[in-house]
Amino acid sequence: MTTTLSAAGIVWAFGAGLASFVSPCTLPLVPSYLSFITGASLSDLKGSEGARGRAVRHSLAFVLGFSLVFTLLGLGASALGQGIREIQPYITKGGGILLVLMGLHYMRVIRIPFLDLEKKAHLSAKPSGYLGSLAVGVVFSAGYSPCVGPWLASLLLLAAGSTSLGAVVLLATYCVGFGVPFVLAALALDRFMAYSAVLKRNMTAILRVSGALLLLAGVGMYTNLLTRLIPSQGAVFTKASAVTPVSQATFDQEVLKSDLPVLVDFSATWCLPCREMAPRVEKVAKLYAGELKVVTMDFDQNRSLAQKYGVQGLPSLLVFKGGKSTGAPVQGVLPLETLAKTVADRAGLQSRPVGELPGG
Repeated sequence: MTTTLSAAGIVWAFGAGLASFVSPCTLPLVPSYLSFITGASLSDLKGSEGARGRAVRHSLAFVLGFSLVFTLLGLGASALGQGIREIQPYITKGGGILLVLMGLHYMRVIRIPFLDLEKKAHLSAKPSGYLGSLAVGVVFSAGYSPCVGPWLASLLLLAAGSTSLGAVVLLATYCVGFGVPFVLAALALDRFMAYSAVLKRNMTAILRVSGALLLLAGVGMYTNLLTRLIPSQGAVFTKASAVTPVSQATFDQEVLKSDLPVLVDFSATWCLPCREMAPRVEKVAKLYAGELKVVTMDFDQNRSLAQKYGVQGLPSLLVFKGGKSTGAPVQGVLPLETLAKTVADRAGLQSRPVGELPGG
Protein backbone atom coordinates (compact mmCIF):
# COMPACT_ATOMS: atom_id res chain seq x y z
CA MET A 1 0.00 0.00 0.00
CA THR A 2 1.45 3.35 -0.98
CA THR A 3 1.06 6.51 1.04
CA THR A 4 1.14 10.08 -0.17
CA LEU A 5 1.49 13.13 2.05
CA SER A 6 -0.60 16.25 1.81
CA ALA A 7 1.01 19.63 1.21
CA ALA A 8 0.07 20.61 4.77
CA GLY A 9 1.87 17.57 6.16
CA ILE A 10 5.01 18.37 4.17
CA VAL A 11 4.94 22.00 5.31
CA TRP A 12 4.51 20.92 8.94
CA ALA A 13 7.49 18.52 8.80
CA PHE A 14 9.72 21.06 7.02
CA GLY A 15 8.68 23.80 9.46
CA ALA A 16 9.46 21.53 12.41
CA GLY A 17 12.96 21.00 11.02
CA LEU A 18 13.45 24.73 10.53
CA ALA A 19 12.18 25.47 14.04
CA SER A 20 14.65 22.92 15.43
CA PHE A 21 17.49 24.66 13.60
CA VAL A 22 16.69 28.21 14.81
CA SER A 23 16.14 27.06 18.42
CA PRO A 24 18.50 28.35 21.14
CA CYS A 25 19.88 24.82 21.56
CA THR A 26 21.10 24.64 17.96
CA LEU A 27 21.56 28.05 16.35
CA PRO A 28 24.41 29.36 18.57
CA LEU A 29 26.35 26.09 18.11
CA VAL A 30 26.34 26.02 14.32
CA PRO A 31 29.69 27.85 13.86
CA SER A 32 31.32 25.56 16.42
CA TYR A 33 30.01 22.45 14.66
CA LEU A 34 31.25 23.72 11.30
CA SER A 35 34.69 24.41 12.71
CA PHE A 36 34.78 20.99 14.39
CA ILE A 37 33.79 18.90 11.35
CA THR A 38 36.08 20.79 8.94
CA GLY A 39 39.05 21.33 11.25
CA ALA A 40 39.23 24.95 10.05
CA SER A 41 39.04 28.17 12.04
CA LEU A 42 36.02 30.45 11.74
CA SER A 43 38.15 33.10 10.02
CA ASP A 44 39.19 30.56 7.37
CA LEU A 45 35.58 29.46 6.85
CA LYS A 46 34.58 33.08 6.30
CA GLY A 47 37.35 34.10 3.94
CA SER A 48 38.75 31.11 2.05
CA GLU A 49 36.90 29.76 -0.99
CA GLY A 50 38.57 26.38 -0.54
CA ALA A 51 37.61 26.21 3.12
CA ARG A 52 34.02 27.12 2.31
CA GLY A 53 33.79 24.40 -0.32
CA ARG A 54 35.21 21.88 2.14
CA ALA A 55 32.76 23.08 4.79
CA VAL A 56 29.81 22.50 2.44
CA ARG A 57 30.93 18.94 1.68
CA HIS A 58 31.48 18.15 5.35
CA SER A 59 28.16 19.74 6.30
CA LEU A 60 26.37 17.52 3.77
CA ALA A 61 27.97 14.46 5.39
CA PHE A 62 26.99 15.76 8.84
CA VAL A 63 23.36 16.26 7.72
CA LEU A 64 23.32 12.78 6.17
CA GLY A 65 24.46 11.36 9.51
CA PHE A 66 21.63 12.77 11.60
CA SER A 67 19.14 12.18 8.77
CA LEU A 68 19.90 8.46 8.80
CA VAL A 69 19.22 8.24 12.53
CA PHE A 70 16.04 10.35 12.46
CA THR A 71 14.67 8.41 9.49
CA LEU A 72 15.35 5.10 11.24
CA LEU A 73 13.55 6.46 14.30
CA GLY A 74 10.58 7.23 12.04
CA LEU A 75 10.61 3.68 10.67
CA GLY A 76 10.78 2.32 14.20
CA ALA A 77 7.83 4.48 15.28
CA SER A 78 5.82 3.29 12.27
CA ALA A 79 6.62 -0.38 13.01
CA LEU A 80 5.67 0.08 16.66
CA GLY A 81 2.45 1.83 15.69
CA GLN A 82 1.49 -0.99 13.33
CA GLY A 83 2.04 -3.48 16.16
CA ILE A 84 -0.24 -1.71 18.63
CA ARG A 85 -3.06 -0.59 16.36
CA GLU A 86 -5.75 -1.35 18.92
CA ILE A 87 -4.46 1.25 21.41
CA GLN A 88 -3.15 3.69 18.82
CA PRO A 89 -6.03 6.18 19.30
CA TYR A 90 -5.15 6.43 23.00
CA ILE A 91 -1.45 6.92 22.23
CA THR A 92 -2.35 9.70 19.80
CA LYS A 93 -4.45 11.47 22.40
CA GLY A 94 -1.74 11.03 25.02
CA GLY A 95 0.81 12.45 22.60
CA GLY A 96 -1.48 15.41 21.96
CA ILE A 97 -1.68 16.16 25.68
CA LEU A 98 2.13 15.91 25.94
CA LEU A 99 2.61 18.39 23.08
CA VAL A 100 0.15 20.83 24.68
CA LEU A 101 2.15 20.68 27.93
CA MET A 102 5.40 21.20 26.00
CA GLY A 103 3.90 24.17 24.18
CA LEU A 104 2.74 25.78 27.43
CA HIS A 105 6.20 25.19 28.90
CA TYR A 106 8.02 26.94 26.05
CA MET A 107 5.51 29.77 26.13
CA ARG A 108 6.48 30.09 29.82
CA VAL A 109 2.87 29.67 30.93
CA ILE A 110 3.89 26.70 33.10
CA ARG A 111 7.26 25.27 34.11
CA ILE A 112 8.14 21.59 33.67
CA PRO A 113 11.76 21.23 34.87
CA PHE A 114 12.57 17.91 33.20
CA LEU A 115 11.83 19.42 29.77
CA ASP A 116 14.84 21.70 30.24
CA LEU A 117 17.21 18.80 30.81
CA GLU A 118 19.72 18.22 28.03
CA LYS A 119 21.55 15.01 27.21
CA LYS A 120 24.19 15.03 24.50
CA ALA A 121 26.67 12.48 23.30
CA HIS A 122 30.17 13.79 22.66
CA LEU A 123 33.21 12.88 20.62
CA SER A 124 36.57 13.76 22.17
CA ALA A 125 38.05 14.00 18.68
CA LYS A 126 36.48 13.96 15.24
CA PRO A 127 37.26 10.95 13.04
CA SER A 128 38.99 12.02 9.85
CA GLY A 129 37.36 12.59 6.47
CA TYR A 130 33.77 12.83 5.35
CA LEU A 131 32.87 9.59 7.13
CA GLY A 132 34.03 11.32 10.29
CA SER A 133 31.60 14.18 9.67
CA LEU A 134 28.85 11.65 9.05
CA ALA A 135 29.73 10.03 12.40
CA VAL A 136 29.48 13.43 14.11
CA GLY A 137 25.98 13.80 12.64
CA VAL A 138 25.02 10.41 14.03
CA VAL A 139 26.34 11.35 17.47
CA PHE A 140 24.55 14.72 17.29
CA SER A 141 21.21 12.96 16.71
CA ALA A 142 21.81 10.51 19.55
CA GLY A 143 21.41 13.18 22.23
CA TYR A 144 18.32 14.96 23.54
CA SER A 145 17.84 18.71 23.30
CA PRO A 146 14.90 20.47 24.99
CA CYS A 147 14.42 22.57 21.85
CA VAL A 148 14.68 19.83 19.22
CA GLY A 149 13.00 17.02 21.19
CA PRO A 150 9.40 18.32 21.11
CA TRP A 151 9.42 18.89 17.34
CA LEU A 152 10.92 15.49 16.71
CA ALA A 153 8.43 13.93 19.13
CA SER A 154 5.49 15.44 17.23
CA LEU A 155 6.71 13.86 14.00
CA LEU A 156 7.43 10.48 15.58
CA LEU A 157 3.89 10.42 16.97
CA LEU A 158 2.60 11.08 13.46
CA ALA A 159 4.94 8.45 12.03
CA ALA A 160 3.49 5.92 14.49
CA GLY A 161 0.16 6.26 12.68
CA SER A 162 1.67 6.07 9.20
CA THR A 163 3.03 3.38 6.91
CA SER A 164 6.79 2.87 6.59
CA LEU A 165 6.90 4.96 3.42
CA GLY A 166 4.89 7.76 5.01
CA ALA A 167 7.21 7.76 8.05
CA VAL A 168 10.31 7.95 5.85
CA VAL A 169 8.95 10.88 3.83
CA LEU A 170 7.84 12.66 7.01
CA LEU A 171 11.19 12.38 8.79
CA ALA A 172 13.19 13.02 5.60
CA THR A 173 11.28 16.27 5.12
CA TYR A 174 12.05 17.21 8.72
CA CYS A 175 15.74 16.57 8.04
CA VAL A 176 15.62 18.77 4.93
CA GLY A 177 14.16 21.61 7.00
CA PHE A 178 16.88 21.10 9.61
CA GLY A 179 19.74 20.38 7.22
CA VAL A 180 19.35 22.94 4.41
CA PRO A 181 20.00 25.96 6.70
CA PHE A 182 23.05 24.17 8.10
CA VAL A 183 24.51 23.69 4.62
CA LEU A 184 23.68 27.31 3.70
CA ALA A 185 25.48 28.44 6.87
CA ALA A 186 28.58 26.52 5.71
CA LEU A 187 28.31 28.17 2.29
CA ALA A 188 28.11 31.72 3.64
CA LEU A 189 29.17 31.74 7.29
CA ASP A 190 29.67 35.50 7.50
CA ARG A 191 26.10 36.21 6.39
CA PHE A 192 24.77 33.45 8.61
CA MET A 193 26.42 34.95 11.69
CA ALA A 194 24.94 38.36 10.87
CA TYR A 195 21.44 36.93 10.45
CA SER A 196 21.77 34.66 13.48
CA ALA A 197 22.70 37.67 15.64
CA VAL A 198 19.29 39.16 14.83
CA LEU A 199 17.57 35.85 15.65
CA LYS A 200 19.43 35.56 18.95
CA ARG A 201 18.18 38.99 20.03
CA ASN A 202 14.62 37.79 19.44
CA MET A 203 15.04 34.27 20.81
CA THR A 204 12.46 34.75 23.58
CA ALA A 205 9.81 35.65 21.01
CA ILE A 206 10.88 32.72 18.81
CA LEU A 207 10.50 30.34 21.75
CA ARG A 208 7.03 31.66 22.54
CA VAL A 209 5.92 31.29 18.91
CA SER A 210 7.37 27.78 18.82
CA GLY A 211 5.50 26.97 22.01
CA ALA A 212 2.25 28.25 20.53
CA LEU A 213 2.75 26.08 17.45
CA LEU A 214 3.45 23.02 19.62
CA LEU A 215 0.28 23.76 21.58
CA LEU A 216 -1.75 23.94 18.37
CA ALA A 217 -0.11 20.73 17.17
CA GLY A 218 -1.09 19.02 20.41
CA VAL A 219 -4.70 20.14 20.08
CA GLY A 220 -4.67 19.01 16.44
CA MET A 221 -3.26 15.62 17.40
CA TYR A 222 -5.76 15.11 20.23
CA THR A 223 -8.66 15.90 17.88
CA ASN A 224 -7.09 13.91 14.97
CA LEU A 225 -6.89 17.09 12.89
CA LEU A 226 -3.10 16.92 12.65
CA THR A 227 -3.05 13.24 11.72
CA ARG A 228 -5.44 14.02 8.88
CA LEU A 229 -2.79 16.27 7.36
CA ILE A 230 -0.64 13.22 6.68
CA PRO A 231 -2.62 10.64 4.72
CA SER A 232 -4.30 12.45 1.85
CA GLN A 233 -5.71 9.81 -0.46
CA GLY A 234 -9.42 10.56 -0.73
CA ALA A 235 -12.09 7.97 0.03
CA VAL A 236 -11.11 4.59 1.46
CA PHE A 237 -13.31 2.82 -1.11
CA THR A 238 -13.60 3.88 -4.75
CA LYS A 239 -16.86 4.73 -6.49
CA ALA A 240 -16.65 1.48 -8.45
CA SER A 241 -16.39 -0.53 -5.24
CA ALA A 242 -18.79 -3.32 -4.28
CA VAL A 243 -18.96 -1.62 -0.87
CA THR A 244 -21.75 0.96 -0.54
CA PRO A 245 -21.27 4.13 1.53
CA VAL A 246 -24.04 4.84 4.04
CA SER A 247 -24.73 7.64 6.51
CA GLN A 248 -26.80 8.06 9.63
CA ALA A 249 -29.68 9.28 7.44
CA THR A 250 -29.69 6.10 5.33
CA PHE A 251 -28.62 3.62 8.01
CA ASP A 252 -32.12 2.40 8.90
CA GLN A 253 -33.10 1.72 5.30
CA GLU A 254 -29.78 0.31 4.09
CA VAL A 255 -28.81 -1.70 7.17
CA LEU A 256 -31.58 -2.30 9.70
CA LYS A 257 -34.31 -2.96 7.10
CA SER A 258 -32.13 -4.96 4.72
CA ASP A 259 -33.36 -8.41 3.69
CA LEU A 260 -29.74 -9.60 3.63
CA PRO A 261 -27.24 -9.68 6.49
CA VAL A 262 -25.14 -6.50 6.40
CA LEU A 263 -21.45 -6.03 7.12
CA VAL A 264 -20.79 -2.43 8.24
CA ASP A 265 -17.21 -1.16 7.98
CA PHE A 266 -16.50 1.90 10.15
CA SER A 267 -13.48 3.75 8.76
CA ALA A 268 -12.01 7.19 8.08
CA THR A 269 -9.96 8.69 5.27
CA TRP A 270 -7.06 9.51 7.62
CA CYS A 271 -6.94 5.99 9.12
CA LEU A 272 -4.12 4.00 7.51
CA PRO A 273 -5.12 0.63 9.05
CA CYS A 274 -8.57 1.23 7.51
CA ARG A 275 -6.92 1.47 4.11
CA GLU A 276 -5.09 -1.77 4.78
CA MET A 277 -8.39 -3.46 5.59
CA ALA A 278 -10.34 -1.96 2.67
CA PRO A 279 -9.19 -4.43 -0.04
CA ARG A 280 -10.01 -7.34 2.28
CA VAL A 281 -13.50 -6.00 3.00
CA GLU A 282 -13.93 -5.59 -0.76
CA LYS A 283 -12.97 -9.24 -1.31
CA VAL A 284 -15.44 -10.39 1.35
CA ALA A 285 -18.16 -8.44 -0.48
CA LYS A 286 -17.31 -10.31 -3.67
CA LEU A 287 -16.95 -13.68 -1.93
CA TYR A 288 -20.47 -13.49 -0.49
CA ALA A 289 -22.09 -11.52 -3.31
CA GLY A 290 -25.88 -12.06 -3.30
CA GLU A 291 -25.82 -13.38 0.27
CA LEU A 292 -24.30 -10.45 2.13
CA LYS A 293 -24.58 -6.69 1.80
CA VAL A 294 -21.41 -4.73 2.61
CA VAL A 295 -21.48 -1.03 3.45
CA THR A 296 -18.99 1.50 4.78
CA MET A 297 -19.62 4.36 7.20
CA ASP A 298 -17.39 7.40 7.78
CA PHE A 299 -16.60 7.41 11.48
CA ASP A 300 -16.00 11.19 11.68
CA GLN A 301 -19.33 12.09 10.13
CA ASN A 302 -21.36 9.52 12.07
CA ARG A 303 -19.80 9.48 15.53
CA SER A 304 -23.05 9.27 17.47
CA LEU A 305 -24.12 6.15 15.58
CA ALA A 306 -20.66 4.62 15.98
CA GLN A 307 -20.76 5.25 19.73
CA LYS A 308 -24.26 3.77 19.95
CA TYR A 309 -22.92 0.45 18.69
CA GLY A 310 -19.74 0.52 20.79
CA VAL A 311 -17.23 1.53 18.12
CA GLN A 312 -14.20 2.97 19.93
CA GLY A 313 -11.33 2.43 17.51
CA LEU A 314 -10.69 2.03 13.79
CA PRO A 315 -11.10 0.01 11.72
CA SER A 316 -14.17 -1.62 13.27
CA LEU A 317 -16.64 -4.05 11.70
CA LEU A 318 -20.19 -4.94 12.73
CA VAL A 319 -22.55 -7.52 11.24
CA PHE A 320 -26.31 -6.83 11.33
CA LYS A 321 -28.99 -9.42 10.75
CA GLY A 322 -32.72 -8.86 11.07
CA GLY A 323 -32.14 -5.27 12.16
CA LYS A 324 -29.87 -6.17 15.06
CA SER A 325 -26.13 -6.33 15.62
CA THR A 326 -24.89 -9.91 15.94
CA GLY A 327 -22.05 -9.08 18.33
CA ALA A 328 -19.50 -6.57 19.57
CA PRO A 329 -17.39 -4.64 17.03
CA VAL A 330 -14.50 -6.53 15.49
CA GLN A 331 -11.60 -4.07 15.73
CA GLY A 332 -8.22 -4.00 14.03
CA VAL A 333 -6.68 -5.40 10.86
CA LEU A 334 -7.59 -9.05 10.27
CA PRO A 335 -6.13 -11.55 7.78
CA LEU A 336 -8.50 -12.14 4.86
CA GLU A 337 -9.22 -15.75 5.87
CA THR A 338 -10.06 -14.74 9.46
CA LEU A 339 -12.22 -11.85 8.26
CA ALA A 340 -14.19 -14.03 5.83
CA LYS A 341 -14.84 -16.74 8.44
CA THR A 342 -15.78 -14.23 11.17
CA VAL A 343 -18.27 -12.48 8.90
CA ALA A 344 -19.79 -15.76 7.75
CA ASP A 345 -20.22 -17.00 11.32
CA ARG A 346 -21.86 -13.76 12.48
CA ALA A 347 -24.09 -13.49 9.41
CA GLY A 348 -25.19 -17.15 9.59
CA LEU A 349 -23.67 -17.94 6.19
CA GLN A 350 -21.81 -21.02 5.07
CA SER A 351 -18.13 -20.16 5.24
CA ARG A 352 -16.33 -20.16 1.92
CA PRO A 353 -12.60 -20.50 1.31
CA VAL A 354 -11.08 -17.29 -0.08
CA GLY A 355 -9.78 -19.35 -2.99
CA GLU A 356 -13.31 -19.20 -4.39
CA LEU A 357 -12.95 -15.46 -5.04
CA PRO A 358 -13.42 -14.53 -8.72
CA GLY A 359 -9.97 -14.63 -10.31
CA GLY A 360 -8.53 -16.02 -7.04
